[in-house]
Amino acid sequence: MYSWVSLSRRAGEPEDEEERDPTAVVAAIAKLNQLYDSGKPLFTRESILYTHEQIKNPLVRGDTISVIALDGVKVDFDVDIGKVTPTYRDEDRDRELVVTQPFINYEPIEHLRRDIESGYTNLYLGLCPLRLHHWQVLRDKKTKDVWELPIASCADVEQLLKESIRSWEQSETCQRLKITLQDADVPCEITTVVGFACGDMTFLEGSLDRAQRSASQHALLLTLQSVLQEKNTTKKGQILCYAQDPIYNTVDKTVLENFGIEVLDDPEGFLKVDDNSVVFSCAPNIPVKQVIADLARPAILIWTPPVVEKEHM
Repeated sequence: MYSWVSLSRRAGEPEDEEERDPTAVVAAIAKLNQLYDSGKPLFTRESILYTHEQIKNPLVRGDTISVIALDGVKVDFDVDIGKVTPTYRDEDRDRELVVTQPFINYEPIEHLRRDIESGYTNLYLGLCPLRLHHWQVLRDKKTKDVWELPIASCADVEQLLKESIRSWEQSETCQRLKITLQDADVPCEITTVVGFACGDMTFLEGSLDRAQRSASQHALLLTLQSVLQEKNTTKKGQILCYAQDPIYNTVDKTVLENFGIEVLDDPEGFLKVDDNSVVFSCAPNIPVKQVIADLARPAILIWTPPVVEKEHM
């Protein structure tokens, strides 16, 4: 998937180039650390909803989307829908990239510090954990037809998920997980299971292994749902199962919904999480753990990092 980074400016101010003298950089880092160390959350429901509600509106190129920085100052991002950019790849010389819908990009504390220190962005963006990016699609330069990879059929993906569920349920790892869940002292009734960045299952020749890994993660979501449903003491309602990943296509969504997993667009999955939720995310490429920790205290969090990041102490 391709993405485009929008230009930004502090609300009400023209776009400009900041002075990046050493004193200003030190001051910006100190301000970020002071806010973070004081317990200021990077991600709040209010700030996410504020930006999300703007993105949901009909948008055209030239509009702006505002986000609220950690110091309370609004930062405006340009809407670039329809902008055309080159691909810079020899194999795509007959194609071009077109900017499409905007989305929220989540920046963890490590990236905010890195951006200030490296000079990659204006200093004020070091206080912006939410930023506006856009998706891009490839299209033919002459015909303007959008170029898309062929994907597997619903029937093939449904069969893949069925086989993955069967293999997963027979695995030793699944049995150990069930025992762990059954023995766990869960402090509340579970109402939702939410999976993040579990991956698409629409495979092509040569990519079956990746699709199988994704299918196994969705099988795990269903195990969490079924085991914890039995564990709930009141049995008042069905545990709902959700999945959020922007890579899902129409085939993924159809198959997952046939298996009882409702697909949510970003940031709806994050906003579904509360203290009665189970959250699962395996090696996500967004800071799922940091976002969730600021929004709620889910009863169970199953998470693995993509890389080991140095935490600020």
